[in-house]
Amino acid sequence: MKKPKILGIAFLFFGAALQALPLVLNEKWFFYQIPSSTWETLDVVDLTPLAKAEKEILSLPGGIFSRETKEGNPALLVNEFNAPSNGTMYLRCGVNCSYMQAGLNGKMIFDERTTSAFSAGVGNGSHILPLAVKKGRNVLSVKFFGSTNGSPDGKLRYSFAFAGADEEQYQQELPTRENFAAVGKIDRHVAERIIRNGVDQMTSTDFARFTRPHHFSAADLERCYRHYPVLEFYDRAFDKIMREVPETKVGRGAVVWHLYNMGYIVKTPACCFGIDICHRRAEELAPLLDFILVTHNHNDHYNLALLKAMAKAKKPVISNFYPAKGYQAPPEKITISDVTIDSERCDHNATFKKFVSVYRIQCGRSDDAPVIYHTGDSCDHRQLHPSGRVDIHILHPRVGLSVPEAAKSLYPREIWFSHLLEMGHCKPGIYRPIDWSAAYSDMEMMKKQGIEVSCRCPMWGEKIVLP
Repeated sequence: MKKPKILGIAFLFFGAALQALPLVLNEKWFFYQIPSSTWETLDVVDLTPLAKAEKEILSLPGGIFSRETKEGNPALLVNEFNAPSNGTMYLRCGVNCSYMQAGLNGKMIFDERTTSAFSAGVGNGSHILPLAVKKGRNVLSVKFFGSTNGSPDGKLRYSFAFAGADEEQYQQELPTRENFAAVGKIDRHVAERIIRNGVDQMTSTDFARFTRPHHFSAADLERCYRHYPVLEFYDRAFDKIMREVPETKVGRGAVVWHLYNMGYIVKTPACCFGIDICHRRAEELAPLLDFILVTHNHNDHYNLALLKAMAKAKKPVISNFYPAKGYQAPPEKITISDVTIDSERCDHNATFKKFVSVYRIQCGRSDDAPVIYHTGDSCDHRQLHPSGRVDIHILHPRVGLSVPEAAKSLYPREIWFSHLLEMGHCKPGIYRPIDWSAAYSDMEMMKKQGIEVSCRCPMWGEKIVLP
């Protein structure tokens, strides 16, 4: 059998042999806005065409630039600064939108639209960029565009923030196997950046090759894990769940495990089921599950081999598209063991109308049993009409759904942000996976609006006990 080709991306340690220097940028920045919605119009590397362009001189106290804009046109910030010697400066920076590019002295050093090939320490929202500076004059340029993401008032804004970092921070956040092995034992935010940086190494093609049904030899797996340590973390999370589910006894309430993307395993006193299970090894879960729920027919929300295995075992596959026991077109109410499920149907977007099945799941027979409300990729809070209270709202924060408005209408006890760091979405030049920064911006927005609700961003493999 021909072995699958797994592409590797080498880490680029800029200036690894150079002296580490403190970050000393010029206090003055040049700000350019190009009156065109075309991203490529503004070149982050070749600044020659901007010699006669209109620019604004800014001072960025506290390292923050934020300005309301009526258009989302590309913007460029340029800093000309002097370095005392050749060396490496470490810049932590981020923007409030999905895409950012950075150039230094006429070379691209970071492109968030593609992969981390330009920098090993990368990630949406906050990046550590090693700047291999030369003695004397250096030119740093950062390109981004206006966005409503994280905007406290929902208005379109240019937002950029930067601060100094050091080599130790940079090394701590690199997506190495050693750093991934420490996840769970280190600071949560550092762990998040390691995972995010690992995801940013991927392309959807690489991930598809890894998840394609085939047998991996030990050598094949080792090669995958060495190239992309995040895949080892992804598989380890699955192994953890496979160990913990059978050995966990539930006397009351429910125990929940987050698998990946929007996938959850739920165990009640009487049964065990899955929601939106998507993992390359998902079929192995079939003997542990009594039934499975699928919100919609997109392959980052189910695994076909698992659905076939469940159907073969005559276990319900509750969905609005898969022809097996459990197929239904919501609204419908069903009871399986000690679990009651109310379903409704909502839009995914303007094209996929009534495409998503939304499930309100009461996990137990008692009136005070925990209630999970899994809304999949629903895009409009106004279409959500659960039949009763909601304890846990599991949602996708960047598919059009207003998280604050949903919180005000549903009054959940907790919100669990999901669909984060989906590696199937690592499409160069199209979009990148959303990360925890999207959830944190929504949390901050709710706090400013006085919305009191507990929030959680479960990690892959995390076990959560519901009272």
